[in-house]
Amino acid sequence: MSNAKTDPRHDFLPAREGELLHWARNYRDEIALDPVSLSITPGQSAHYGVLFDLFEVGYANASNPSTNSKSIIIAKNEAKAALKANARLLARIIRANPAVTNEQRSRLGLTVPDPNLVPIARPAQAPVLTVLPSTGRVVRIRLRDPAEPNRLGKPAGIAGAAVMSYTARSPEETSPPIEMSKWSYHGNATRRTFNVNLGADVPTGARVWIAAMWYSTRGKFGPASTPQSVIAQGGLATSPMAA
Repeated sequence: MSNAKTDPRHDFLPAREGELLHWARNYRDEIALDPVSLSITPGQSAHYGVLFDLFEVGYANASNPSTNSKSIIIAKNEAKAALKANARLLARIIRANPAVTNEQRSRLGLTVPDPNLVPIARPAQAPVLTVLPSTGRVVRIRLRDPAEPNRLGKPAGIAGAAVMSYTARSPEETSPPIEMSKWSYHGNATRRTFNVNLGADVPTGARVWIAAMWYSTRGKFGPASTPQSVIAQGGLATSPMAA
């Protein structure tokens, strides 16, 4: 029986070939016992068994110095790739069946949902964005955690921040739009400081607002920071103005 993993962030397929062989044999045997209860057809179960046999033979030949060769290793790798792809296909079918129990998943060696695993939530706070002294058409910004402004690293669960900008269309436009879809994306900041490159299309004298939003390690975005603005003057970006 395989030991099922409970952390969905990790692959259920072992990385080492010897462990994969052991896992795949158990997977084959468990599926073959009652494939219908897992929403697997007998034909799918038999096909997986053939793929396992090919990988088992390839692994044995590649592990034996008397039979090992470049062509044998290639054949073994191809058999392994086909086995893993089919194992994932069957796993998706099994997971989609609400009647499959955690005990069955455990016997199969599949990931068992952990009831105590706390999901990574969407960031609740926005970063504090400060415009630093800048030259040319490069605006240097600094991002800080409002809860721990002196912290050098990112907040817990945060992978980085998406940096956006908005250029006023006319001098009468004194505030940026709320909808971030109207802003231009500049990249992801993974450190405290980030350079925003004002493109050649930014007119001289235009006001440019800059904002950022944290995103979690699972790709969930939080609220945008308070926009900070600069004035583009020729080849220079002036010091920040009040947003």
